Amino acid sequence: MMTQVRKEKNIVWLKEVLTHINEFHGDPGPNICSGKEDPIEIFGRLFEDELFEDIAYHTNLYATQKLGGSTAFKPTNADEMKKFLAINLLMGI
Repeated sequence: MMTQVRKEKNIVWLKEVLTHINEFHGDPGPNICSGKEDPIEIFGRLFEDELFEDIAYHTNLYATQKLGGSTAFKPTNADEMKKFLAINLLMGI
């Protein structure tokens, strides 16, 4: 798992009124072929495995930090995160 380090930049916020906003001229939504794919394949294209691995990594990192480096919890993994999201989707959360 690769962690990116971001360098902070000096950001200056300006208060100005936008006079022109470019209009969007495309098809909204995800660009997925609506052929013979089943719902699981479409879900896999929207939510790739790398996303769940990243969520699991940061969940475990957060738990470790909150417990002061203790491993008094059961680390999660990408498969558990997929199941957790599926349960939440089924419940309508």
